[in-house]
Amino acid sequence: MVEIESDTNEREQSLGTADTTETLPDLVAAIATNGRTGYINSTMLNKEMPTKPAKAAATGRTQAPPTIPVYDRDGVTVIGEFQFS
Repeated sequence: MVEIESDTNEREQSLGTADTTETLPDLVAAIATNGRTGYINSTMLNKEMPTKPAKAAATGRTQAPPTIPVYDRDGVTVIGEFQFS
């Protein structure tokens, strides 16, 4: 089992999981599609996803589930991607 840090990184970003506090940390623990454990920027979790194909086409999004970068604890180094399903 991988241990998730609940801490602050060198850039003063809070690290943790989505269920450890009332408010989301800056970087939320996630598992990338490549199996690596890292963090996703919590602001990416609050973006509205299109609910209808026509709306997705209008925004330029494809039918494939969206992906977002997964970062190392520094919040800068991309180690993989997280795919919404």
